[in-house]
Amino acid sequence: NSSSSQVMLSTAVSSLSLNAPVVRPAVSNARMAAITPGDVGTTKPLGVYDPLGLMTRMPDKYRRWQEMEIKHGRFAMAATLHVILTEAGIRWPGYL
Repeated sequence: NSSSSQVMLSTAVSSLSLNAPVVRPAVSNARMAAITPGDVGTTKPLGVYDPLGLMTRMPDKYRRWQEMEIKHGRFAMAATLHVILTEAGIRWPGYL
């Protein structure tokens, strides 16, 4: 029963994302302080993808957000590794 409600919820959420409004083109000719065309993470057809213009309006905050994203990504990878190892039966001594 809970499985079917989870499927229904995920279907509803995914259908909402399909109807998202189209965002204005993100290619900008302005000089970017944080990312430049050709850097890792840029794509050929789009170039520097910045739909909200955060790199040009708030470059110092944008750099901070990049650092926070990297930090949170590392914590998420460690948490995922913990779940995989715990499910595989690997336990550390003591209560962790």
